Amino acid sequence: MDNAPSHPDASELVSGDIKAVFLPPNVTSLIQPLDLGVLEAMKRHYQRRLLQVLLTWLDEGITVTAALKKNTVKDVSYWIALAWDDVRVSTLQKSWRKLFQIQTRSNENDNNNCVAEIVNLANQLPTELLINDEDVNEWFMQDQKMELTDDAIADMVTNPHNVADDDTDEIVEKISHSDGLKALEAALAYIEQQEELTPADVLHLQRWRNRS
Repeated sequence: MDNAPSHPDASELVSGDIKAVFLPPNVTSLIQPLDLGVLEAMKRHYQRRLLQVLLTWLDEGITVTAALKKNTVKDVSYWIALAWDDVRVSTLQKSWRKLFQIQTRSNENDNNNCVAEIVNLANQLPTELLINDEDVNEWFMQDQKMELTDDAIADMVTNPHNVADDDTDEIVEKISHSDGLKALEAALAYIEQQEELTPADVLHLQRWRNRS
C-alpha cells in the first residue's frame, strides 16, 4: 500500500506469514499504470466533451456562464464515464509497457490529434483571442498543479479545523459584486499590457469577470 500517514505502522499489519509492504514515497507517477498516460487521455476526452456541450448551449443563445450552471454533477459523471469509454485499448497496453520499460511506438500522434480537435472547438467559443496548442496543453496541466498529496489529504482528515469551512465563526468582510467586477476589470486591463500575456491568462480573468 502507499505510505499515507493515515495507515497503521507496518508492525501492526502482520498476520502469521502475511505482512504489509509500503511503497516508497513520491513514486505514483512512476509505478502506477493509470498515471502513465491513461488518466491523461481520459481527461483530454472529458475536456473535449465539455467544449462540445458548451458549444451546443451557445448555439441556443445561452452564455458560457449560464451554460456551465445548467450542468449538474450527474451530467459530469456521465461525461467522465463516456470519456473513459473513449480511452483506447492501445493506451492501456502502452501504460503497462511503459511501466515495465518495454519499447513501444509512441502515441504522440494520438495526443496531437486530440489537441488539434480541442483547439478547433475552443476557437469556436465567443472570444476574440486565438487559442493554440500551447494554451490547450496548459489547460491540460491545470488540474495536475492543484492535485493534493497523500500527506495533504491526511492532514485535512485528521485536522479538519485547518480546513476552510462555510460554518466558521470567523468574520470575513465580503467584497461586493460591483467592487469585485471593478478589480477584475483593472486586472484584465493590466495583464493585457504585459508582453508575456497568454490567451489563457485573459480567458481565466474573463471567466471570473463574467461571473461577477
